[in-house]
Amino acid sequence: MGPTKTHQQQRESRFHIILEFASNLDNRLRCREDLSALAAELYKYIDELSLESIPVPTESCYDIDGWGTRLWNLTSKLRQGSLAGGQLKGDQSQSAQLLCLVRVFSCLLIDCAQQSVGVSRKHTIRALELTLRTTRFCLDQGHLALAERIVERTAYYERSLTSSESRNSNDNGDDDVLSPLLAEYHILRIALSWKQGRLDLAEILFTKFTSPPKKLDSIASEKLADVLFEIGKGFYVKAVYEAAVPWLERAYGILTKDSWRALSIDAEELQTCILCALVRSLIKISGKQSIDKAWNVLENQDITQSERMVFLLLKLDLIVVDSDRPPADYSDILLRLVRTVHMTESNFKTVLHHVHVLRSRSTTLAHYILETLLSERLNEAKRSEQMEKVFVTIVWNLTTSTKSANDVERLRRIFNTRQSQAAIPLSASATHAIQILLFKHVESNYNMGEYDDADAFCHIALHEIFNSSGEANRGKLQRKSILCSLAKGDYAEARNVYLQMSDSNRHAQETQYLMCKVGLKSGDSNLASECIKALSGRSTEDPTLLYACTIEAQKVGNKEQALLAMRGVLENHRFKMPSNINFPALVRCTSRLLLDQIDDVSLPATTSIDAVCKLFDGAADEFIDLYPPDMDVSTIANIALRRMFCDFLSGSLLIVMAREENSIEVQLQHYLDARKHAKSFQANLPEQLGILGEGAKSDLVRKHTTLIAYDFEAAARLKKWTDLGKLVEDSQRCGDPRIYETLADIVLASEAPNDGELPLYQSLEWTLILTVMISSLQQIVNATWHIDDVKIHRLSRWIRCLFHLSLTSKVEIAECVLQQALAVTTNACDINEPYPPEELEWLAATAFNRAVDLYCASQDTDSKWWAGKALNLAKLVNDRGVLHNLLHKKCIELNLEK
Repeated sequence: MGPTKTHQQQRESRFHIILEFASNLDNRLRCREDLSALAAELYKYIDELSLESIPVPTESCYDIDGWGTRLWNLTSKLRQGSLAGGQLKGDQSQSAQLLCLVRVFSCLLIDCAQQSVGVSRKHTIRALELTLRTTRFCLDQGHLALAERIVERTAYYERSLTSSESRNSNDNGDDDVLSPLLAEYHILRIALSWKQGRLDLAEILFTKFTSPPKKLDSIASEKLADVLFEIGKGFYVKAVYEAAVPWLERAYGILTKDSWRALSIDAEELQTCILCALVRSLIKISGKQSIDKAWNVLENQDITQSERMVFLLLKLDLIVVDSDRPPADYSDILLRLVRTVHMTESNFKTVLHHVHVLRSRSTTLAHYILETLLSERLNEAKRSEQMEKVFVTIVWNLTTSTKSANDVERLRRIFNTRQSQAAIPLSASATHAIQILLFKHVESNYNMGEYDDADAFCHIALHEIFNSSGEANRGKLQRKSILCSLAKGDYAEARNVYLQMSDSNRHAQETQYLMCKVGLKSGDSNLASECIKALSGRSTEDPTLLYACTIEAQKVGNKEQALLAMRGVLENHRFKMPSNINFPALVRCTSRLLLDQIDDVSLPATTSIDAVCKLFDGAADEFIDLYPPDMDVSTIANIALRRMFCDFLSGSLLIVMAREENSIEVQLQHYLDARKHAKSFQANLPEQLGILGEGAKSDLVRKHTTLIAYDFEAAARLKKWTDLGKLVEDSQRCGDPRIYETLADIVLASEAPNDGELPLYQSLEWTLILTVMISSLQQIVNATWHIDDVKIHRLSRWIRCLFHLSLTSKVEIAECVLQQALAVTTNACDINEPYPPEELEWLAATAFNRAVDLYCASQDTDSKWWAGKALNLAKLVNDRGVLHNLLHKKCIELNLEK
């Protein structure tokens, strides 16, 4: 008796521990305890409960059943989040795993209690239902091992309920309850076998429904079809289409056994999904037999279902792989789709996709579908964005397909309709896309010599619907239209297009070139000349278009226009040609045409001769630059000397041209070019002076002196005031006193603002000019007053001007000028040319007036100094002392004597 009692105690202790854990588990779950620790403990107790069943003590059965039920209900609340505190803590997968473990644990608790209280049919059905629900929950969560444990217990109850003894003892007529549960049992076993990769077992289990055939209610049918569909879909996803088809056919057959009325809405959607997967699998398999089978499946649908979008799309996909079906069948189904489908953005994209598919078979049918979509669906709904996409697709379809005579009229009709019906114009992006397509088509036709078609599409691209395209794009299309007219010889049409252009496009260089071609080919010399002149005034960087005009003029034999264009190239670039231009050839051709004009008695020879001279003068320097740099030293020195001669001649000529020019802009440009030649001459001068003889040296120095005077004049006219002082210094090295007369005259003749109040910027400019004039005159006076052969009357005038300018701004310079005037007058007494008395009188009177001004300002020291200088100058006046006496008397009256 002892051992038996010990075993009984162990059994009671064991279930006491389980019961204690179950009661604590309730509290731990409600307190949201750590999930990982709970999961480990649950696995331990589930393993114990899954062992061979040990009878539960009778006094504990109801407690275990109660705790199992309580835990089951608790998992439902936690799953739904309806328990106070919300769902479990932790990530979603961890929480789902714990709920699955708790549900399995609670199910096993109830199972143990069920075995101990006796096997009544009612309780067995309850336990079967509980295990089925637990199995499905485990399968949904992906816990196959747990599901397998519960299925083992489910199989036990299934055998108990289907045994002959159980059936014979069934007095309650519970078959209506039991049959769905048994069907679900086999369905879950099929699902478990599939997920475990045991398809052979799934096949065997499926025969439970087919051999012999069993009639299932709608719920069981839906569940079985759903599992079979998932199996077939799994194969489809893995691209094992041959294996997917049988399972999908079984799923489809399960649902089609019953009428549509017996199926729920979810079942209808499931049947649609099964049918789609089945048809797509058959399409993927391809082959005549599979295609026919797919058609049979689709054609067995009733009329209301066959018009659904999903079935229409399946038929379209099927036609694509069915070579026996013509494009018209595809078009008919797509047309039904266009007219019936709700035009959401997703459906719209689907329709356009299938339009592209249809286009690969028939562009005409595709165009008809697009027009129908635009007119019947989008125009009425005012879907501007979708309409624009269809517009672009229509243009793309017509411009990239085989040419048709009606393409232009089709587009014009569509554009006119859009223009008249749409209140919102085409967006910039749609306009840009359409015009790109049209322009590519124009280019293609033009390159193939189909000028009529190219011109027609140019006019289509210029439709009013594209007013937002911008002037640059319109100008590009209009110029292409002019090119087409030129190619066709329709010069009147080219002029019409030109007149329709905006001002900016008409004045564009490319347009002027095309109209020059029109003028040349049509014999309109005035038009050609106007265009060449317009190009000459603007082609400062790239002379390509002027060159092209020259070539066109030579092609038609119009020498006058060819010469005008070539002279435009030369003069516009001032003979400084880019590297891509053959300068000698250009000069040669230009001079040849000019010489031909000289021989032409109908033209004035003088004009042509002047043009030839100007051409050779401008080309001389450029020709020198064309010599190779690797010549011997003597040749290089000779070329440098020739360059200096060219610089002297060019500089002199430019100064003469500048003086005679009426246009200020052109005049200043001549002065600027003259300065460049002067600097070039001066840069080469030292080297030449070291190698030339005395006679040549003297000649170069004289030329240098002349160019300095010209450079000084140009700098003054260009208002380069800071350069004047340097030029005066350079003139001192020439040794020719006559240059100072020129420089002084230029300084005194420099432009100055008018008298009166001036704006600030003009006042500053005038101050700068005055300072430079004083500085330059002082340099000239300092450089010339001690030269013996200088003209005293000129020197006296410079002194007077310098004194007058510096008296109000540079007083210290005015004081020095007085000293210089006294010295010059004293020295002039020893030569035949005395200092002009009127100049002395002016200097003396001005100096005395300065003294009086200082006296009035109480500046006695400065006043007496100026009075003394005035008296000294008055003594030198040859008037028998009249001026000196007068000033002396005034000084006594004002007490200005030292």
